[in-house]
Amino acid sequence: MSKPNYDMIHDYIIDVLKQDMEDTEQSEKGLFKWLSVRIHGEYGYMINRLGMQKAMAEWLQGLALPIAYWNDDILVLAKKWGSLSANPTEAQEAKIIRNYWMFMSSQLLKFARKAGVNL
Repeated sequence: MSKPNYDMIHDYIIDVLKQDMEDTEQSEKGLFKWLSVRIHGEYGYMINRLGMQKAMAEWLQGLALPIAYWNDDILVLAKKWGSLSANPTEAQEAKIIRNYWMFMSSQLLKFARKAGVNL
């Protein structure tokens, strides 16, 4: 496996946030502010219990945002982003699927910080 293309992941996340929000500022900082309000409102108790990254991963698993969730779709994204070769082993595919939710959570947190928003 190789290093993922973080620009592609960033663009995917921004597209997902824009797709999910309504009547809110469309700037990147505005998207992440909206995300902060939403996750704290819906899942604040779990943030306090598990910490932000684990709580966000769990929140995402509940399909809180319209991100890929089928294993096949996750593998397609991983290949597109360069995280997975075109002909991966079953073990490589299993690792991608197993780590997907924590990975997406970490990327959301990273891009939010870069936009000046602490989730």
